[in-house]
Amino acid sequence: MTDSEKPAPVALVSGAAGGIGAAIATALAENGYRVFGTARNPDKALKVPGVEMLTLDVRSQASVEQCVRTVLERAGQIDVLVNNAGVAFVGATEECSDEEIAAQFDVNVFGVMRLTRAVLPSMRERRRGRIINIGSLSARVAVPFQGAYSATKAAIEGYSEALLHEVSPFGIHVSVIEPGFIRTGLADHSERATAPIAAYDRWRDAAAESVRRQIDASPGPSVVASSVLAALRAEHPRFRYPCGDAGRVLLARTLTPEPLFYRILRRRFNIAP
Repeated sequence: MTDSEKPAPVALVSGAAGGIGAAIATALAENGYRVFGTARNPDKALKVPGVEMLTLDVRSQASVEQCVRTVLERAGQIDVLVNNAGVAFVGATEECSDEEIAAQFDVNVFGVMRLTRAVLPSMRERRRGRIINIGSLSARVAVPFQGAYSATKAAIEGYSEALLHEVSPFGIHVSVIEPGFIRTGLADHSERATAPIAAYDRWRDAAAESVRRQIDASPGPSVVASSVLAALRAEHPRFRYPCGDAGRVLLARTLTPEPLFYRILRRRFNIAP
């Protein structure tokens, strides 16, 4: 079989209704992949040429299994899984209830684990595959008043690193993309703690406004899509791919004494005594 006769590699991208997920799905479709995107409500998702949209709620095991089964029935294989579905949350850690924290982990962590478990058997059988988990700079430099979100992204890094070692004998590679702030509508759709503590109001609101300004001045989601493509094109992909301003921030953290770095970080988010 010639290269022209080979079927296109198949990619499954969760959370492709808009923003980063839609940018990734678009980039993959434009680069020769057969792409299945997912959304909880595909009818309201951004229409992306060349992307077949499926219903998926990563909080539901039944929904995950049905989605993967549909892709395998239509395409016969899954070569690439991009775990992008996620939600953000704003609140001081003291303000977050057990239920609110659990809801964050259910989507951002357990949802990734559910979908990965469902895809892995077919990848192991074929002894090849790429898993790309969309993490965040906040896994390594936590964002004030987004402690629960930062914790979920740190959990994804630990999970992904262990997974990398476990599946490498089967020809499967795992990478984590670590975006800094990206210009999407995530800040506008972030949920907030339902029982705010007045003592935090000044700092929480100032930090949230700083986040909004930084997002507005940040690159668009195409930079994340470019990092995904770089990981997929690499014969020996790296585990971590910082993108956006993440590389600069991580370098600053490495070179700057910790007390000074934290003072600078608090000023960046308008947190001062």
